[in-house]
Amino acid sequence: MTEELYRQIDVLYDELEVGLDKEERNIAMDEWSNYRRSFRECKTKARALINGKPAVDDRETA
Repeated sequence: MTEELYRQIDVLYDELEVGLDKEERNIAMDEWSNYRRSFRECKTKARALINGKPAVDDRETA
């Protein structure tokens, strides 16, 4: 089931890219990149909380 969802998402994303000009495509890639980074940060914080460790915000140390 998961593989089928990934396949469907890939098809939809390909259709989206076809309809975008170069600037719109770059904006979409930046937005997707930010989403993925945010997801990874939340996932890391959740794992830290589950394991009983304090969550560290990478943005605070930069």
